[in-house]
Amino acid sequence: MAVRVDIFNSAAGHAGSGAVLASAEEDGAVARELRRHYPQARDTLFAEFPWTWARRVTTATAVAVPPAGFTYAYPVPDGCAEVRKVTQTAEDTAEPIDFRLGGDTDSNGIDRSLILTQQPALYVTWTRIVVNEALWPPPFANAVSWRLAALAGSAINRDGFRRQECWQQAAYWFGIAQVQDQRQGRMAPRDAEIIRGRA
Repeated sequence: MAVRVDIFNSAAGHAGSGAVLASAEEDGAVARELRRHYPQARDTLFAEFPWTWARRVTTATAVAVPPAGFTYAYPVPDGCAEVRKVTQTAEDTAEPIDFRLGGDTDSNGIDRSLILTQQPALYVTWTRIVVNEALWPPPFANAVSWRLAALAGSAINRDGFRRQECWQQAAYWFGIAQVQDQRQGRMAPRDAEIIRGRA
């Protein structure tokens, strides 16, 4: 079970720093540099793969006036790393409908991100940025720590070889996390109705 300070300390060690942080919020150049790069290291990993443990399926609520050129528009869910598909049923095997991301700006100058379609959608499947690190599988936490070390490494330790090693380890743990994620369940396709009726 990871906590943020553990990820920061792992990243600092990977980057070649001897610093040991008592808190992710403490002062000091290493902590500041890790905080600066942490959102990017975390959020891009959530976006790069459809993690089953971060998968969400929510009801699509249409906005009153979609942008010109589109028949329907739906707000992008809060905390969304990546919209995976929009569908008319909630099943995992539901046929996706065509969509694109866009947005609009209201009369007060407030922007919002939208999912734009020409067909009505009822459900949005998306990957949530899970900010509670205690819920992360260990390989995913390792991947974040190595990517964080690679991003922050140029300021923490100007060792180009070590930074390259951090990128390689980040890719390795990203692959391990993907494999573990795919082992966490099995969704066998259902037989067609006519085949099930033969049993």
